[in-house]
Amino acid sequence: MDIIGRDRNFGLTLFFAISVFFLAYVLVFAVYQAYREREYKKELAGVRVTIIDTDGVVLMDTEKDPHTMPNHLQRHEVQQALHEGYGFDISRTSETDGERYFYSATYFPESGQIIRSAIPYPGEKADAPITNKGYIALSVIIFLLLSAMLFFYTRRVGRHVDSTIEDYRQQVRTAEEEKMRIKHALTQNTAHELKTPLASINGYLETLAAHPDLSLEQRQQFLGKCMSQAQRMTALLSDMSTLTRLDNMQTALTEKQAVDMVEIARQAIEDVRPMLDQKQIAIALDMPPKLPMQGDYNLLYTVYRNILDMERA
Repeated sequence: MDIIGRDRNFGLTLFFAISVFFLAYVLVFAVYQAYREREYKKELAGVRVTIIDTDGVVLMDTEKDPHTMPNHLQRHEVQQALHEGYGFDISRTSETDGERYFYSATYFPESGQIIRSAIPYPGEKADAPITNKGYIALSVIIFLLLSAMLFFYTRRVGRHVDSTIEDYRQQVRTAEEEKMRIKHALTQNTAHELKTPLASINGYLETLAAHPDLSLEQRQQFLGKCMSQAQRMTALLSDMSTLTRLDNMQTALTEKQAVDMVEIARQAIEDVRPMLDQKQIAIALDMPPKLPMQGDYNLLYTVYRNILDMERA
């Protein structure tokens, strides 16, 4: 069928199209996740650095004006750094900006300064569910696009399947109509052909009946012509019988029986032997003693008869 020929690789095209779309979704998701992680790391990497002298005076701060900041001498990490060289405070709310930080302080005696770092500490926020509207919106868009693509391709598949089935049905209908047309034409032709030999036989017989004084030679000649026309009628009727059996070939094929091909050939030869002897035709049967098989006796007999009729012609 033309449709099958045009869309022979349609299934492969559909597979690659869906695969590419899923791959695009994975890539977009990976890029978006990398962006989120980078932004989150930026938030975590936003370390606040403060330089404090041994009297607790803030000399420098990366986020606030040191002149507006209170004395830090009593901060836990600063006291610990002055006594031990290093100090920290796991979680404390900043008096400057009200955020919670992890504080780490290191004392450098040679410069008489304390360098303190503060990392934002999420605390209880870490247990809160993270809702990212951008990710949800992207997922919905990808889902809608994928659904639209699948809907488009499945509709195409459905149309092609329906079209293919309809083409097959049309071909079956056309074949049935052609078979009926041929059968009708053969039947009409056979019926027309039967009229000619029948008319000839009637003519010869009427002549014989109307002229009893005909010579023996003329009578034999007319009878021979009648026999010839009768054989022609027999052949035509045999063709019609074969056509009828072939019209129900499925039944013929399913109703097989054990037959002997050699016996069928012998029977066909015996049936046409008078005509063969009349034309002085000799038939030699060169076959094994037996040749069993499964088949339809009448159809196989018809094959042999057709071969013998060709030989006689």
